[in-house]
Amino acid sequence: MKKSNLKAMWECAIDEIKDSKKYIFAIFLVFLLSAIYGFVFYNNLGFLDNLLKNILSQVKDVTGAKLTFYILLNNAQSALFSMILGIFFGFVPIFNSLFNGLVIGYVLARVSNLDGIGELWRIIPHGIFELPAIFIALGIGLRLGLSLFDKVERSHLANRVYRAILVFVFVVLPLLMIAAIIESLLISFYK
Repeated sequence: MKKSNLKAMWECAIDEIKDSKKYIFAIFLVFLLSAIYGFVFYNNLGFLDNLLKNILSQVKDVTGAKLTFYILLNNAQSALFSMILGIFFGFVPIFNSLFNGLVIGYVLARVSNLDGIGELWRIIPHGIFELPAIFIALGIGLRLGLSLFDKVERSHLANRVYRAILVFVFVVLPLLMIAAIIESLLISFYK
């Protein structure tokens, strides 16, 4: 593939992110509000313990490159499916943002109560890359879904899906790769 084609695809992906700013912000807001709820009302969310134990049991004995790949695959699948399945009126991205915010808020509350607020720094390094990638993917998924309600936007749906895939390949996936490497290193370090 020519450099000019890659540059054009990159620019198309960046334009799609710029055009989707308000949707990305809406997803961020849903995430933030549900994270605050999860943090404040963590005592009511004990049912999440089983989910978290299940997730931790899946990576208990996994280390190194396998752990990085597992984290990357899990996050990439979630981002891609939420982005593409956003086409169904945006329900999947909104639910994903709501649920993940709730879980993050719950985990932050539990960690800070058990080990002190100082332990929260372990989440920050990979979150710097992972959360923006997820917000972008979910925001674009939300835009895809809401475009079905607008006749003009609906007529450009195939182009929007193409641009969404470019965003995933050129922006979301690289950010998730960096996040997975950092997260697996931190998990391996603290095992």
